[in-house]
Amino acid sequence: MLPTVITEMENVSDRQFMADVYENYHRLMYRTAAKCAADRDEQDEAVQDALVRLIAKVSLLRGLDRPRLAAYIVRTVRNTALTRLDSRNREKQWTVGTDIDTIITEADDSRPPEDLLLEGELREDFRQVWASLPERDKLVLESRYIFHESSGELAQRLGCQPDSVRMALTRARRAVITELERRQGHEPARTVERAVRG
Repeated sequence: MLPTVITEMENVSDRQFMADVYENYHRLMYRTAAKCAADRDEQDEAVQDALVRLIAKVSLLRGLDRPRLAAYIVRTVRNTALTRLDSRNREKQWTVGTDIDTIITEADDSRPPEDLLLEGELREDFRQVWASLPERDKLVLESRYIFHESSGELAQRLGCQPDSVRMALTRARRAVITELERRQGHEPARTVERAVRG
């Protein structure tokens, strides 16, 4: 059975060409995807995404001989599967890496008990503030202070200019600091900012 992405092509000639490509190379496509992803669903998704890319290059594909066409298909499927895998791993980092204790440095047992108590209270306040933050603010702060992404990397992730990332970071930090200061009874901003920066 042909994938929907092919059967829905408007141009009859292109649709027939891509149907022939799929019939002749679908086993190769799935073998290539299987080298990058063990999960069958991931393989299916990679092949479907690769087909979308191949359809966009149908005029180029028509001019390739069989060996070059096969090589082009393999490269497209492999790159698509690896891109999906990288994206999936990053998503896991966002969901697994949000334990707020990783943002605040663990207490040093050699410090005075009153410092440890104050830090524990600050940490609890920070947890509560963190839970109330908009998802975009959390993403920006995590990306910079947990995963140490550059402004350029963050800009690419958010689909904006690096200057906009810097402004977003400033706004997110300010929101956290202001709320923490409020909860701490106007604790000095430097103390609170250390909690944000870790």
